[in-house]
Amino acid sequence: MPLSGARWFQITIAAALIIVSAIACVRIHAQHRIPRGASEATIEVHRRALEPAPRAPAAVAPPLRRYSNTRTEIFRRAAAPPMFAPQEPSGPPAPPPAPLPPAPPPTTQRTERSSASSLGAPEACALHVFRHVSKAGGTTVRFFFDKLVTLGEWEYPLPYGASEAAWVEFVKTWRREARAYARGLRDAPKTLVEVRGHMPDNWSARHFLDRVLPDVEALRDEFRGSCSVTTSFLTRDPFSQYKSFYGYYIKKMQAKAVDFERLNEGGEAAFGANFAEWAVNVPDMQTRELLHDKCVPQMREGGYEVRPTMGEPTRIGKRWREGARGGDCDSITISDEDWTRVEDALSRFDVVSTMERFNEFMLVLGRVTGMKHLQYSHSNKGRETSDDGTMRPDVIANITTHDEALHAYADKAFDKLLVDLYGSVDAFKRDEYQPYVDATAQHNGKSFVGGIPEPSPYKWVKATEAEAQGLTPVQLPMWVMPNGGGQAWAYAGGDPVVMVRRDEAESLRCVKGCTFD
Repeated sequence: MPLSGARWFQITIAAALIIVSAIACVRIHAQHRIPRGASEATIEVHRRALEPAPRAPAAVAPPLRRYSNTRTEIFRRAAAPPMFAPQEPSGPPAPPPAPLPPAPPPTTQRTERSSASSLGAPEACALHVFRHVSKAGGTTVRFFFDKLVTLGEWEYPLPYGASEAAWVEFVKTWRREARAYARGLRDAPKTLVEVRGHMPDNWSARHFLDRVLPDVEALRDEFRGSCSVTTSFLTRDPFSQYKSFYGYYIKKMQAKAVDFERLNEGGEAAFGANFAEWAVNVPDMQTRELLHDKCVPQMREGGYEVRPTMGEPTRIGKRWREGARGGDCDSITISDEDWTRVEDALSRFDVVSTMERFNEFMLVLGRVTGMKHLQYSHSNKGRETSDDGTMRPDVIANITTHDEALHAYADKAFDKLLVDLYGSVDAFKRDEYQPYVDATAQHNGKSFVGGIPEPSPYKWVKATEAEAQGLTPVQLPMWVMPNGGGQAWAYAGGDPVVMVRRDEAESLRCVKGCTFD
């Protein structure tokens, strides 16, 4: 009896399923095929790769160990061009990267920041990303991160201005190593990242909201329960931030001698004769820097267009004009849509606080991330410029309505986090904050909040100097990148650096990680 059409259809579908299953098995076998003559260690790795991932091991501080590769290989890596160094363009421009998939509906699948309970119990495996805006305590945070690396507890592999290629490579590597940790194949990664911009590349700051933060949230989702992945942000009272910015960046530009070849790059005609003349041209600096597509470079430029007239520099109007420059510099005004983006970003940080509450921020950062040794000394303290008679709060209040709202949000959000973590703000102040502040001590001419820091067993030095003295660089077991001190590279002027044992390199200048010694 001939088979019916329906029966033939069933037989065809069954045959297709068998073929697909066979192909999948062949691919899996090929992927994990053990090479001929493989060692027992290689066989074990392949065996584990085919097993389901076990729960991450209990949090145990990994022991310090010397880097196992040869000295020659380490110095070869150090001398190679860093992966985050800016590259000169060659040939036709590369096509833009493929757009990210659309975000899931926020009401059902949106990535939320970790709950208070999970923040209070960080895993041994950790990644923390700090978003830094100018003159809001970020440099002190950076020096604190450097200290944690030279104490042998964390890595800090990217400069604060990372390129797209550097960021993509970092995310790929961290994900791979965190998966290896979850399978018991390596020590727990413990990584710190700072995002600010401009050195050596502003990509990570420019794309913090649309690329970096979503990537971090994806890592948080993937490794929830085995790795702590968290973020933080600091803001500052606008009047104090503007005074600090003016004293650090602008006043020296106003004092520059007139150069008729570069009239817009210095002098009072271009930068204003005082604080108020400069400030009125740069509204809402912190909000704009967080968004980073509102002409951030304009904040350090002269605010006035200057031309020579009868041998004297003469202002002919404001240098920046709405819609005149295009691109990211088309507007410096914060729209309602821009502010919605700011509010969304703030809601996604795990820790949002203010510079005025920096001591509290440090304690919470330690609680959330598992960071220890929270002793620190304020950087750039005492560098505030004296009042020139125009430093009035009302001058700044008129141009910082969004920065004021940013600061108020951070203050309120931080109080809420304290309640979530410690039960009440009063309990936190009594049990954590007051003992921390009371332990403040003087050391090497500096005041250290929380007490005198432990001596660091390591320090960063120039690779050429270490090699000349025959020193063996170290690499720590929690590092995921070949050189865990990319941030040190940035502040060594681009020179290759290596981390060495301090007791073996007493005669070499420390280029990074020694600020809190």
